[in-house]
Amino acid sequence: MIEPTIGPRERILVMGLGGVGKSNALLSIAREMPQSQFHIVDNDFSTERLLWTAYPEVAERGNVHAHNLMPSAWPDLLATMESLVAVGTRDDWLSIDSATPTWDAVQSWFVETQFGEDVASHMMKLRQQAKDVREFQRLMTNDMMWQIINKEYGKFYDLLLKWPGHIWMTAEQAMVSDDDDREIRGM
Repeated sequence: MIEPTIGPRERILVMGLGGVGKSNALLSIAREMPQSQFHIVDNDFSTERLLWTAYPEVAERGNVHAHNLMPSAWPDLLATMESLVAVGTRDDWLSIDSATPTWDAVQSWFVETQFGEDVASHMMKLRQQAKDVREFQRLMTNDMMWQIINKEYGKFYDLLLKWPGHIWMTAEQAMVSDDDDREIRGM
């Protein structure tokens, strides 16, 4: 069993391709820290499956709480984060698994709020209006009010900074392609 320290809180970002063990690593920590609560904001719905298959003793202990959210559920994400910040303690863990969809989620929220339709429908409408790709890109650029989107996205980070305990975030790694430079491909 690992005892929490009085020192600074952990701020950990784990990146990798799907299936490399990012979620498993956090549940391994939960296994060793039964005195801490682990709140996992899970948008790929993997936590509960892992708890009942690979970590049944952790599931039975009850110190891991999965908060399953759809990847595009921006208002739900903020509401969940606010409720968790209100109850979190210094020795608790907050995990965002995965942080990758949060940027798309805030953009989707903006388009749905501003135009009353989902992003794909809005983009298709703009593409049909545009005479070419260049005009489509101009229309998209004009529609996205980045100052508003960035301020809204800042709410997510403000809540992360208010979390009193440890933070574990995962992010998906982009696939390396033949078009990437030699140094990246070699790594």
